[in-house]
Amino acid sequence: MSMQPHSFGLFRSVLQNRSNVSLFLEQASLRSQPLKGKSIPNQTMSVLGRMRERQKALWPRLNHDATPLPSAWNPKDKFNLLELSHNNCKVTYKGQGKGDTDAAAVRANAFIPPECGVYYFEMLVRDKGREGYIGVGVATSNVSLNRLPGWERQSWGYHGDDGHTFASSNTGTVYGPTYTSHDVVGCCINFVDNTCFYTKNGTALAVAFRNMRGKLFPIVGLRTQGEVVEANFGQDPFVFDLEGYMEETKAKALATIKKRTLAESRLFTSAPEKAFTSLIASYLVHHGYTETARAFAQDSNTELQESEESIRSRQHIRELVLGGQIDESIAAVNQLIPGLLASETELHFKLKCRKFIEMVRAGATTSESLMQIMQFGQELQQMSEAEQVGAASLKDLEDAFSLLAYPEPTQSPVAGLLNPAQREPLADELNCTMLQWLNLPPVPALELAVRQSVCVLNELYTQGVGMSGFVSVDDFVPESKASKQ
Repeated sequence: MSMQPHSFGLFRSVLQNRSNVSLFLEQASLRSQPLKGKSIPNQTMSVLGRMRERQKALWPRLNHDATPLPSAWNPKDKFNLLELSHNNCKVTYKGQGKGDTDAAAVRANAFIPPECGVYYFEMLVRDKGREGYIGVGVATSNVSLNRLPGWERQSWGYHGDDGHTFASSNTGTVYGPTYTSHDVVGCCINFVDNTCFYTKNGTALAVAFRNMRGKLFPIVGLRTQGEVVEANFGQDPFVFDLEGYMEETKAKALATIKKRTLAESRLFTSAPEKAFTSLIASYLVHHGYTETARAFAQDSNTELQESEESIRSRQHIRELVLGGQIDESIAAVNQLIPGLLASETELHFKLKCRKFIEMVRAGATTSESLMQIMQFGQELQQMSEAEQVGAASLKDLEDAFSLLAYPEPTQSPVAGLLNPAQREPLADELNCTMLQWLNLPPVPALELAVRQSVCVLNELYTQGVGMSGFVSVDDFVPESKASKQ
């Protein structure tokens, strides 16, 4: 059943078929439920769920659906001398281990997205085996898996038998302590400065590698009999204080930004103080803070772009809409700016739709009030046809009409329309339109600057710039609306 509002007869039929509409929606909801396929063992689900929640908490800005983080070793991307178990996190060496040609490695099931800023995983050495020739690190997707990490080009590794690091070479560099059975070794990639360091049993070691580049995957390699390791990609708390390190990295990133002066940023070609006062004044005028705008203009010797009377009138109209007094707001607009609503037909229609919703919200307590709602609905229907409003406005009308399809609109699936908070977007749109008709900017320059900053940060994040993973406009403009758009 589709409630296309093309005739008042159809609108009236909605009132006569409330129960049918409710039944249809209920059945449609049941049909839309996905079919259940093969079930995943509860234990596995709990591990995966726990890992996903921890990863989301550590990297909240990352789109975990579009860019999943490593969560296990990849059974399709390993050398055949290795065996995986425990949700593909445990690695056991099954070869003879007679020489370097018996080395075997496995890559994780996803690369590390640079936009996460900092990435970290840990490896527990369950058994060092015969010699403890174990290596852990990162590598690109084209690195041979018949070699320990670090021995091949585009591969970096820290080896347990001698404590050396290897960077795309079979010649090692003295780095840190050796590691053996029961040790926990962590690998951290910092995309802010493109470095890599390791940890041992929760203690951070020195920087091991610099200028890290490429699409990097976690990797581990084993070489002698009896070697067994198990990775922690976030399914369990890390031994290393990763949260503390990330907070420290974020603080450094913010400090770097805050150290920059206006002169260095080259944002202003003339006196920045004058530009700032203009930004603030226009913001106060836009939002109707009349008294504050006047006081600020006097203190800063700035001229307001709009008269105080006009500012008060706009603010009054906005308050009327926010209070659900739609007829009064329409009358006030016609008095302040004659001809606006006659020209802005879509906006006028939205106001009328909101009036219909407010009438439903007040409740059809008598047959007379119900008749008034129906009569106004008919007027709206005729108005939509006469003014040929757009698809979005027709959808608004359809949603408004659907409120009457339910005996209790406040308990219906479209009850959100009755929420007073739904008035605010309409009040904002009306305010912006009035400003345009007064030859004033519809959006204050200060908000545009914030929005542009958000767009720039999002673009840097998309491009994989590490620092963008730690910086948000909210760090400088708390609870900014722009960051949520």
